[in-house]
Amino acid sequence: MLRRQIRDLRRRGVDTSESLVDLHLKLALPTASLIMMLLAVPLAAKGSRVSSPATSIALGFFVGFGYFVLVAFTRALGQSGALPAPVAAWIANAVFALVGGYYVLGADQV
Repeated sequence: MLRRQIRDLRRRGVDTSESLVDLHLKLALPTASLIMMLLAVPLAAKGSRVSSPATSIALGFFVGFGYFVLVAFTRALGQSGALPAPVAAWIANAVFALVGGYYVLGADQV
């Protein structure tokens, strides 16, 4: 339905950058749960630096909040046309996947 709306708006000559970013976010946001799992598993593993449950919960809130702040920032950049729509929608996932991959591979042990 959103694709149809974008196509109709383009035919009328209307700027569709806002709708394009939202279309790409419809796929990017559900994959965030997998990205967060990639990041959370190494942090929750035995022997991590976080020792108390309260600190673990606070770290989880901080990571989640940081993700959504980055999504909101890149969404605004995409809607203004400063970033292409796919890049604006997927860059937060890419950044957090890189950080998660860093921890999964154990590079923090070096």
